[in-house]
Amino acid sequence: MKYIFFYLLVVCGLFFSCDKKEFTDMSVSSDVSTSTEENRAIAKSSQAYLFAQKQLGIAPSGWTNVKNGKAVALYKRDQGSTVYVTELDLSRGAVLTSYYQYKDKNISAATQKTPSPSFVANPVSKFSDKMTKYGWFMVCNLNFFGNGYQSAHILKKGGTIVTCGYAGYKEKSFSKRYLNIYSSYATIEDGPSANTTVVSNSDLYKSTASFYSAYNVMGGLYPLKSDSEYNYSSAFGADKRAEANIGRTMVGIKSRYPGANKSLVYVLVAESLTQDAAYLILKTEFKVDQVIMFDGSGSSQMVTQDSSYSLSGDERNVPTYLVVKDSK
Repeated sequence: MKYIFFYLLVVCGLFFSCDKKEFTDMSVSSDVSTSTEENRAIAKSSQAYLFAQKQLGIAPSGWTNVKNGKAVALYKRDQGSTVYVTELDLSRGAVLTSYYQYKDKNISAATQKTPSPSFVANPVSKFSDKMTKYGWFMVCNLNFFGNGYQSAHILKKGGTIVTCGYAGYKEKSFSKRYLNIYSSYATIEDGPSANTTVVSNSDLYKSTASFYSAYNVMGGLYPLKSDSEYNYSSAFGADKRAEANIGRTMVGIKSRYPGANKSLVYVLVAESLTQDAAYLILKTEFKVDQVIMFDGSGSSQMVTQDSSYSLSGDERNVPTYLVVKDSK
């Protein structure tokens, strides 16, 4: 009887021992399976993120990546004439801003009420030895301007109107376009058409100050005389010696299509191109879908930090500047 009882205890012990091991193995297997699936999901998410975040510094065919920062890259192409394109990612901390100095030292953007004040003008090369001090990666020319070094178009910085521009809503028969810079993305918007009636300076200042919501706004023109894709007629486009091979300064972004990375901005400064050629470089080689044109010809000048790369145009004085800063 004792042997039978002992035998039953041994059998029961083996049963529960096997059972426990089985349950333990199942539990471990389940944990491993869950962990593996989670890791796969994380990896997939990371791959999607990396795919969405374009790696900077990858030059299109025919271009050379000549300078890099944390969130900026400079590309150069020499095919008959020199062209530079600066790529920056606002979502990674790069900054696109403007620089100016009023000619009247007694006014500031917050206090001046002249719709079209004059600015101190210098060639871009003047900043060559100040790039590191200012923390600039690249600086180039910006607004179209008149004989008194007044900006033709609006310039807004840090939420304050710097100038409304002497051209008002109109410069000859050209419609306007606006580059709006936010903290992590940019947009390019169409301004009033060429047929819009020019308002008085006082009304222009008031309407401009209340109309634009972006903290930083830079006014320019359409990059083409006409564009069938946008149904622009020659009256809507701009003709700045469009067929001539002269200096060109343009900015392009990706914003029209779903999923477009609006944080990527491309600044083109060219030694000698037609309007169409400059536009097509940004559109076909850097895949942008919105472009704005700034002053060109001899005004198209640029210099990079440490002055390793530059275009001098005709060394003319320009009153406002477009500045690219790398992330800190």
